[in-house]
Amino acid sequence: MALPAADIRIADRVVPSETLFGYAGAFQLTLSTALPDEGVQLHSSYLGHESAEHSSASHLLIAPGSRPHLWAVEHDPADLPVMYARRHCLLDHLAVLADELRRRTDAEVLVDVASQALEQIDHA
Repeated sequence: MALPAADIRIADRVVPSETLFGYAGAFQLTLSTALPDEGVQLHSSYLGHESAEHSSASHLLIAPGSRPHLWAVEHDPADLPVMYARRHCLLDHLAVLADELRRRTDAEVLVDVASQALEQIDHA
């Protein structure tokens, strides 16, 4: 399913994007954001349970001029409650995307998430 697009700016230039999400049960969420004009894609998968030692986020970045990059990050389940507040996963995903864009472009990157996207992902 598609979410309302985030407002993404690289060095004051608006960058079109599309974010899709899907899930396979209450404890898993996958987010994919594509920036077609930049040739950049970020795919993130979140797994977590409030009683587990940690929540896990795995990210795959695909961008021109470099090999696909895959990495995983452990989070405190209270900070990244996959089942009860999926908006935290969306915010984390877009923050990772912004960090990667800053690293790749060496420019200021701003990401503004639509409130409708936060509501939609929490109630999906």
